Amino acid sequence: MLKKKALSNLIGSIMILLIFLSAALILYSTTNKMINEPLLSPESCLEMQLSPPVAVEKACYNHSNNVLEAALRKTNEQEINLIEFETQGNETETWYCGTDCNCEILAGTKKYYFYANTPKSISIKINNCYIETKNIIDC
Repeated sequence: MLKKKALSNLIGSIMILLIFLSAALILYSTTNKMINEPLLSPESCLEMQLSPPVAVEKACYNHSNNVLEAALRKTNEQEINLIEFETQGNETETWYCGTDCNCEILAGTKKYYFYANTPKSISIKINNCYIETKNIIDC
């Protein structure tokens, strides 16, 4: 009778250890998923504004042919799938450049050209997040 009772204590200890290990595994898995969610990743809007992936080097407008030239420089290695250009002036105009539009996303520094109606400033948006707004000068 004594031997069966000692065996019960051993099985009980093993069961408690297995329950503890299972709980630790579940906790690790849940915590790891939360850390890797998009809201906590570097692609959040606040992070992009604090460390912008692109910078507007030049924005100028040629009145003779109504062409806006915007020179952007990539500032870090963050992947960009879509850039939104929004001009403010007499009216607001929006252009998109992305992999779906057959438009080359910048690598280094790249110039973009748009037909525009007397823009005053240009804003750059990535993932629906305003990155930078710059006043447009004459070319």
